[in-house]
Amino acid sequence: MTGRNGAMVGTTNNNTGWRMERLTPNRNRSKAFTLVELLVVITIITILLGLGAVALTAGRRSAIKQGAVAQLQRIDTALEAFKQDFRDYPPLVTIPGKGPFDAPAANERLYRPDYQQGNESASVINDRLRENRFASKYSLAVYLLGVGDLNGDGMRNYNETDMPNEDDGLDGPGFRDIGKDRFWGLAQDPSRDAVANSGRTYGPYLDPADLGELLVEERINSSNTTGRYVINDPFGKPILYYRNWTIRDDTPQRRPSILRVPAELRSLDSLAAQRAGDDAKALDIDRQLLGASFALLSAGFDGEYGGADQDLELDLDLSNDTEYSQLRQLTTDNLRVFK
Repeated sequence: MTGRNGAMVGTTNNNTGWRMERLTPNRNRSKAFTLVELLVVITIITILLGLGAVALTAGRRSAIKQGAVAQLQRIDTALEAFKQDFRDYPPLVTIPGKGPFDAPAANERLYRPDYQQGNESASVINDRLRENRFASKYSLAVYLLGVGDLNGDGMRNYNETDMPNEDDGLDGPGFRDIGKDRFWGLAQDPSRDAVANSGRTYGPYLDPADLGELLVEERINSSNTTGRYVINDPFGKPILYYRNWTIRDDTPQRRPSILRVPAELRSLDSLAAQRAGDDAKALDIDRQLLGASFALLSAGFDGEYGGADQDLELDLDLSNDTEYSQLRQLTTDNLRVFK
């Protein structure tokens, strides 16, 4: 007979007959996790934490990207408002120049190489624009906000209000009429020391308070600034503003061509078609770029524009496998707006 909880039971002993024994519970069996079970639990928790981190990272990246797209759309709207006032989009201001900036030309026809036809001044202007890939990181702050040291007098024209403004005629954000040269007279006379401080005011077309830390003054080092402002994207790189890029080839017929459009503005499909030798297809895919008045470019998560920061030639030879692969990788994250 078997007892429970230490009860006395009888067992048969071959030598002595019946013998009484006390049964005790099995105290060797542990109620805790075994090592294998513990490792399984830890593994599962680690996997779940990893999946959660991936989901959070993906969500954060998506939110930042949506913020960048929204920012480009606001700038697009601001450019349209500027056009309503001045019947054209802002010109490109680049560096280096005789002052902090170089405003290449007032005459729209001088920008495009399509209209050069032996015009020496147009050729010089176009060379300057090509050196800057037909892009500027300064134009947006100058023309949509009215901030920056335009004439090199050391005044930033942002929050200084104790001296007459000699950059664009208005202290702080906003500005007076841009003038016939579209650069407050500085393009025609870089040494001019005065600008009208009366008349209609324009802008700002963007709210500096909304931009917050995205409006950045360039620095030479930790203690010296340039007086030039840029508008950064949420990824921390300046938004580039493009105008008047090359749209025709060098043949006597001056045929439309996509091949000289800065590669960072083009789609991956168009680049692939060019690499395959189908220039007509490459042109058809990105045909909108031929008629676009301007383009905006954000570098995206990788912080690489894929051309403007890689010192690539405008006339790209995509037959090199390494260069083509690198170009695709660098331009994958780019965010573009063109109109």
